[in-house]
Amino acid sequence: MSSRVNSLLKGLKMLEELNRQNGATLNQLARITGFPRGTAYRILETLRDGKYVAKNESKGSYTLTHAVQGLSDGYGEEAWIKSIAVPHMAALGARVLWPLSIATPSGLWMLVRETTDDNSPLTMKKVPLGLRMPMEASATGRVYLAFCTPEHRDLLLDLIAKSPGQPREMFTRDRRPISDVLKEVRGKGYATIDGMSGVSNIAVPIMFKDHVIAGMSLRYFTRSLKASVVAQRYLADLQKTAAAIGRAFETYDAHA
Repeated sequence: MSSRVNSLLKGLKMLEELNRQNGATLNQLARITGFPRGTAYRILETLRDGKYVAKNESKGSYTLTHAVQGLSDGYGEEAWIKSIAVPHMAALGARVLWPLSIATPSGLWMLVRETTDDNSPLTMKKVPLGLRMPMEASATGRVYLAFCTPEHRDLLLDLIAKSPGQPREMFTRDRRPISDVLKEVRGKGYATIDGMSGVSNIAVPIMFKDHVIAGMSLRYFTRSLKASVVAQRYLADLQKTAAAIGRAFETYDAHA
């Protein structure tokens, strides 16, 4: 018995053709794909239900939505992180024992790309890869906001304030509190967040030349260590490792 899901393959082919055509009508897509008109219609409507495709009712044409970008979200990051960052994180994790994570921006969120949870004896609860964290309320997000360009930071904060379904009263009423936090992060070179579940984070930026490309964090038990003690013990190692990853990124060839 074949394990292939033919309907899935047809859906992917439809996405490919919509991308190539930059939008097309039902009849055009049925002709291009070779699918019966009824099959093409069902595929397109299913993709509409999933928010991957939108329909212009007046023109009768279908186009891809921004949700399609999520299908490849992190692909480029995954390659360089596994090639460059993981070895450095593993070496640091073996010394400090606490679990480490690396996250990169995705829209208004930070996505966890890699962790050392499996090898850390101090991991309380594993952080799933792909976990989305609010940029303004996570340690890696705050170092990203603090070290990106002022123009980029202002744009992100404006978008966060207007983000639907996610009230950001501290942004809509007064920008000064978060601005003061980010100024402090830039001055110290790191960010800390006290977690609600007894686990806190300290994070440093990973820089490529003058651009921040990711954040690396160390998680520790809030009841065991104060943030000031964590910074005293581990900040230098975190920054040294982040700098080594940034230097390696300069010579990284994604096509090698």
